[in-house]
Amino acid sequence: MYGAGVLLAIVLLISSVTAFAQGTVHIIAVEPNPAGADATNEWIKLYNSNNNSVNLSGWSIRTGDGKTYQINNVAIPACGEIKIIFPGQFLDNQEETISLLDANQNVMDQTPSIVDTDNDDATWETTYPTCGTTTTPAPVPAITNQNSLLTAVFVDLGTKGESILIIYPNGKTMLIDGGMPGAYSKLKSTLKQYNISDIDAMVGTHADQDHIAGLTKILQDSDFAVQQVLISHVPSNTDTYQNFLAEISDNGMQPRIVFDGYDIALDDSVTSKIISPPTNGIPEADHATLSNSNALVTLLEYGDVSFLFTSDASLTTEDYIVQNHPTDIDIMNSPHHGSKYSSTDAFLDVTTPRLAVFSADQNNMYDHPDKQIISKYDSKNITHYQTGLDGNIVIKTDGTRCSLFIEGVPEQPCYSGIQAIPEFPFAALMLLIIMPAAVFVKFTSGISGRSVFL
Repeated sequence: MYGAGVLLAIVLLISSVTAFAQGTVHIIAVEPNPAGADATNEWIKLYNSNNNSVNLSGWSIRTGDGKTYQINNVAIPACGEIKIIFPGQFLDNQEETISLLDANQNVMDQTPSIVDTDNDDATWETTYPTCGTTTTPAPVPAITNQNSLLTAVFVDLGTKGESILIIYPNGKTMLIDGGMPGAYSKLKSTLKQYNISDIDAMVGTHADQDHIAGLTKILQDSDFAVQQVLISHVPSNTDTYQNFLAEISDNGMQPRIVFDGYDIALDDSVTSKIISPPTNGIPEADHATLSNSNALVTLLEYGDVSFLFTSDASLTTEDYIVQNHPTDIDIMNSPHHGSKYSSTDAFLDVTTPRLAVFSADQNNMYDHPDKQIISKYDSKNITHYQTGLDGNIVIKTDGTRCSLFIEGVPEQPCYSGIQAIPEFPFAALMLLIIMPAAVFVKFTSGISGRSVFL
């Protein structure tokens, strides 16, 4: 009896390490290209905001292209920092993302994409919490019911275009756009992967072929039943759009034209609403059509985690959102696939996204995402991924925590400062029962530093 109790306590203690390490060991600086030479003496600096030292043995540093550096026989002091110096070239200087993983391969921290193509001595740095002013709450209860999760899938279509699948906690679904007709096999494969047969809300954001042609294919496919179709008020005389309307009619439905303020009521625990365009419309912008400017933009909020689905929003659309919906959001698809005629500073500074997804195939004719937009996101510490490079990008959240899933990469927090959903919910739940629910640890030690050569 006592032996079993001790064993359970040990298991709970081990499973608690990740919960308390999460958010206490930070990547605070990276030098991918010291003194202008892309070799030797690359380094990374870590900071421990805990008032206890942390043993990093078994931890690792992983690059975006999958290279791993093992940390051995190193401890980081309480409220201290260490510099890990690599013996040779390890980091890439072009769009490098660096993750810090613990011994159980949980992602403890991750940088945004870092670029140092000038081969200079510039160092990526970020601010970090000061011991004595930072408090860390007890871990949040683990997910024991998968039905409490909201899932968003940014589909890799393999061609130009965009499609986003939303699976609500109650199991209802929303599909925003469907990509090109030639990409339908990939879209259908993704829907089947998630056992989707009913689409409770189909959103055709605007008339462009790379957004609605795949929706027409779904309406033609007997494997799927669509309950309602939402569209923008701006029509088109193209065959693509007229075929879309004809298939809606053949399915016994009338499309619903919606505007700013329309509530997509699919799940009482989630707020889903259209925030653009207004009933009087939005004027076209430079390098964007009237259809682009009036594409449906959807805001989705689940607990503390929010999404903004922007479609082909133009500069005038962004200005409308800034003026009428200045809302902080966490995750968005980059407006107009990352076009250089999008993502203004005003828009990004008001919406403050933490994670952005570029719906764009690799080496596309439009050069989406634009390099200037990538640099702008990097400068604002917006983590970003691209469907054409990373495949299907999947996000799962319980409204408090958020996990990001990319093929070939371990599960990780969606962005810095949020906890991933625990892999072992039972142990985490038992930990919560044993420990007081409102434990806060105040860090008071001073800062110390040292360098470690591995």
